Amino acid sequence: MNIDVRTSNSSRDLREAIFTRVSSIAEQSSDGDELLRRLADEFLTEFHAALVAVERSDWPQPVMVVGQRRTAMDVPRDEIKRLLKRAGVGPAASTVREETSGSTWRALHVEVTPQPDRLAMLLVYQPENQPNASQQVGDLKRLNFYSQGIRERISKSKVSTKPTTIPIRPTEFSAAATEQRNLQSHDLSILHRSLSLDETAYRIVNETRRWTQVDRVSLVLPKRKRAQVIAVSGVEKVDRRAATVRYLERLTDAVSVFEKPILLPSAEPQADAVVEPLNEYLDTSQSTQILYLPLTSEDLSRQSLEDMPDEEEKRLAGLNGSALI
Repeated sequence: MNIDVRTSNSSRDLREAIFTRVSSIAEQSSDGDELLRRLADEFLTEFHAALVAVERSDWPQPVMVVGQRRTAMDVPRDEIKRLLKRAGVGPAASTVREETSGSTWRALHVEVTPQPDRLAMLLVYQPENQPNASQQVGDLKRLNFYSQGIRERISKSKVSTKPTTIPIRPTEFSAAATEQRNLQSHDLSILHRSLSLDETAYRIVNETRRWTQVDRVSLVLPKRKRAQVIAVSGVEKVDRRAATVRYLERLTDAVSVFEKPILLPSAEPQADAVVEPLNEYLDTSQSTQILYLPLTSEDLSRQSLEDMPDEEEKRLAGLNGSALI
């Protein structure tokens, strides 16, 4: 008999439902990394979270799974790290504060497993779903059961819980084998090992270049209604004054209105607004062809888009960024 986690009445039923849910997620996961990603997605839904951050002893930085992009951008990264370090065995509630604006968010955190293989999780509520006292007590209870379920699953595993992974099935993983498996399957988790936008962008362009075997990959984000190059493969720091960067930004501004992948130049005639910056970029970069890939967001609700004042802001809000290959 299946018990809905959100509607279970007794603590016993709730605990059983959550333990069953954790076991089901673990069975669907190929390794510990996938289990944590699936659990983070579960927390986004079950707790109405804007973001979920996970810290593990073998990761250089916490990993964040985002449900609301805007909230995730506003919440200070130092606060996320501080609360993850502070997390104890028993779940606790805290307030995350952004000092400049004075914005606050409620958050829950828990240490799932202690050192030497420490695992801690943090969830930050959506601004429109801040819990009252009664709801928060219920969420703390549920988070405690999730934490217990994960610990039990780990303890039942026949494989040693070394820092390279949280073993879910009786298979041995080395760090090298895990890395190779990620590259072979193009596992996108390799791109999200840091809360730093710069580090993540750098990893995205360089790993994408390695996977696709192209000459160059650039990542462009919308900034104040204009495109801005934030990462280029093989380049440690982007020179915003470089001609190739300026032309690439102009080209992205021109083609972003299409909101679909475009191969340039192509047999189809292009608008004058596209032709000029395209020729300038091809001449300065010595490229022969460009593939434009819009990176769109799925986390924006229809209402949030309707609240935006003009069509240009709506378009840019839905466009997380662009990759040019």
